[in-house]
Amino acid sequence: MNEKKKSGGTLIVVGIALIMISAAAFIWGANYTNNFQNVATAGLSSLMGQTDSTFAMAKMAVNLSPIGFIVGLIIGIIGLVRR
Repeated sequence: MNEKKKSGGTLIVVGIALIMISAAAFIWGANYTNNFQNVATAGLSSLMGQTDSTFAMAKMAVNLSPIGFIVGLIIGIIGLVRR
């Protein structure tokens, strides 16, 4: 029983960490992609045949971080159930 509580606590910590990282990535990505200067720079780079990897990473963070947030919630809930 004690080992089950320990693993439940570990799952809660992992879930909280994943939630915080996902939220920070989403906030950064949304802030970066909504800045007009960054959008203009990415557009001009694209016209010149170059990719703006930071802008692409920010778009990916906005699209994928909600999945990480939901997975973190599920892991945290499983940890709470196991405690």
